[in-house]
Amino acid sequence: MPGACPNCGGGVPPEASFCPTCSYPVRSAGGPDWAPGNAPPPGQAPPPGQVSPQESRNYAMAAHLTALAGAFVGGIASFVGPLVIWLIRKDNDAFAAAHALEALNFNLTLLILGFAAVLLGVLTIGIALLVIVPAALVIGILWLVWTIQGSLAASRGEPYRYPVSIRMVS
Repeated sequence: MPGACPNCGGGVPPEASFCPTCSYPVRSAGGPDWAPGNAPPPGQAPPPGQVSPQESRNYAMAAHLTALAGAFVGGIASFVGPLVIWLIRKDNDAFAAAHALEALNFNLTLLILGFAAVLLGVLTIGIALLVIVPAALVIGILWLVWTIQGSLAASRGEPYRYPVSIRMVS
């Protein structure tokens, strides 16, 4: 009999480790009674093979913040941090892996969009830059705002989906 997700109220199969609707981590069958938003009782460490809610939130936040760092040091590298965190956490931390995957897909989407804009600028001998440059400024501001929102959601233990993203990696 399916349970209800504590985040969105959607149906969750008993064997699921996260909600199929909103990707919120939920208790799996026979698993711990806590998720990133619901800490274990004081003094109780997570079971072996499980990560603490705080550690999970920290890695999820790092997935978004490393994208910021990568963008500020070179721009193109904004997908590297989320990729590394996703590869490290995908097998044992569903919450951090979900955030890293979101950040990875979002930053890859913007990287492809950037390459397309450069190609369009070259093909039109710079005429398209009259549209591309103002659009890039708006997209840059939105990228910064959405990345910060993702980081804040991760710090609160909440799922986050970027408003615009092509799901290339799953």
